[in-house]
Amino acid sequence: GRHLLSSGADAKLRLWNPKTFEMQLVNFGSFHQSQTRAYRKVQMAVSWSSNIVYHPRSNDIIGCDITSGERISTLSGHLDTVRCCVAHPRGETLFSAGKDTHILVWTPPAAGFGPGAEDEAAAVAAAREGHADGDAWSDSE
Repeated sequence: GRHLLSSGADAKLRLWNPKTFEMQLVNFGSFHQSQTRAYRKVQMAVSWSSNIVYHPRSNDIIGCDITSGERISTLSGHLDTVRCCVAHPRGETLFSAGKDTHILVWTPPAAGFGPGAEDEAAAVAAAREGHADGDAWSDSE
């Protein structure tokens, strides 16, 4: 289906009917950023092959079902504020860029990012695979 989504400085994501321009009653929750000014500079992405919207929230990306608003995944890997994410038009690959100057490539495990995903940590590990410049600090250092 076709969807029209908007996101604004109030940290709310809204779904609109593109034919009638009426707001649909879907509760996505809020997407507060760590910096209030940073919120105006984010770009969300909609999966091309499923009904998932990916929206930056501080250092993470939140995946929500478009029709229900249910949060189905949290992608963590950036070291600073995520500015944008873009879905590849031929598949489930997601690209994200952040204030940390990194571009991460998110490739879902066989189960995908959506409902029923076995291990969300596998998505983070797949995104970091091959990146030698990741954060190697621990709390004990």
